[in-house]
Amino acid sequence: MNVSEVYAGMRPKEEAKTEALLQSLEYYEISWDVVKQAGLLKRDYGKKGRTLSLPDTTIAAVALEYNLTLITDNIKHYPTPQLKLYPPCLKSDKKAFSRIYSSYKPYIINAQSGRNLMSDPNAL
Repeated sequence: MNVSEVYAGMRPKEEAKTEALLQSLEYYEISWDVVKQAGLLKRDYGKKGRTLSLPDTTIAAVALEYNLTLITDNIKHYPTPQLKLYPPCLKSDKKAFSRIYSSYKPYIINAQSGRNLMSDPNAL
């Protein structure tokens, strides 16, 4: 999750709860290795005629650097074969992805309380 993207799309009345949610999550450093990998992904896919955004390549690079699984419904933004996506499916099989994703119940766990923030609005 890119915090700047969340803030850019947030409505003012959502700010307090959104900030509490974001503060409860783990963060991963955007290190020299991450930014280098992000730039290389953008460059290499650009050479293949595939335009990827720098925020998307940075998110992918963080997931690769820290061996994380990326949860997304924008599979076309993350074509990197070594990237682990959830739900797991062939990146080229959009029908399978849609079928799996539509049955997926998202959850975000509050690090302090262990409560599911997606189903329990009082978990903050």
